[in-house]
Amino acid sequence: MRSLYKLTSSSSSLSVIPASLLRAQFIHLANDALAFLVGVWLSEEDPRLRRIALSHAFAFIAAYEATETIIDFQTVLPALLVALGDPDRGVRHQASECVQLIARFSKAKQASGVYAFDAIYEKSNSKIRIVVIISGVLKGHI
Repeated sequence: MRSLYKLTSSSSSLSVIPASLLRAQFIHLANDALAFLVGVWLSEEDPRLRRIALSHAFAFIAAYEATETIIDFQTVLPALLVALGDPDRGVRHQASECVQLIARFSKAKQASGVYAFDAIYEKSNSKIRIVVIISGVLKGHI
């Protein structure tokens, strides 16, 4: 899945085929698209691809602005904090845009749910799990 994303996002031409493949991939991922993108920007060596993943993440989060559903994206913040420390200025900029958008959402109205809460914060040992995830991210294992 990540190889396909890398191929379609790295295409230098604005061909219909890579765009169609990328759209199909996001349709397939549905609500898991943001979690997938987090994995890309945390593990990809190419800063251009990290910027693209953050740009897609921004679009994913912004899409909720047009709906009546307000989602709390707190589960993505640790990964955005890592991106804010990225050596690439463009990556840091894209991450800050995502953080600002999430901050704007948090002021809007009461959220109806937390994005991927059950997947990231398991009911048992939730504090331990999030510490392990953040530790893995900081060490470059996730």
